[in-house]
Amino acid sequence: FWINSTVEELNVEGNSIGIDGANALAGALTRNQGLSKLCLKRNNFRDRGVAMLAEGLLIGQRIADIDLSENVLTERCGQDLLGLMQKTPCIRCFRISYQRGQSNCSTGFQN
Repeated sequence: FWINSTVEELNVEGNSIGIDGANALAGALTRNQGLSKLCLKRNNFRDRGVAMLAEGLLIGQRIADIDLSENVLTERCGQDLLGLMQKTPCIRCFRISYQRGQSNCSTGFQN
């Protein structure tokens, strides 16, 4: 197994990696020791993709800044994000603004 200790920022904005990509990325995040900023904006994640990522982030526990803006998230993923924030003190900022197809999901929160 490889362990990331050198890459500090990863921006995969607009790649539409979807659920399968979220699953693969979640596995990679479990072996993270260097990544502190992750931009996943406009990747067609849904609540299930966020749940997968949350599992990987709980194990990796290094990322401080995550951008999930402009995905297809509903209020259901809020529980996963809240649990992640509570269990991972290094996360200081989540951006979840403008969720396509949602009228009330336009805010970010900071820890």
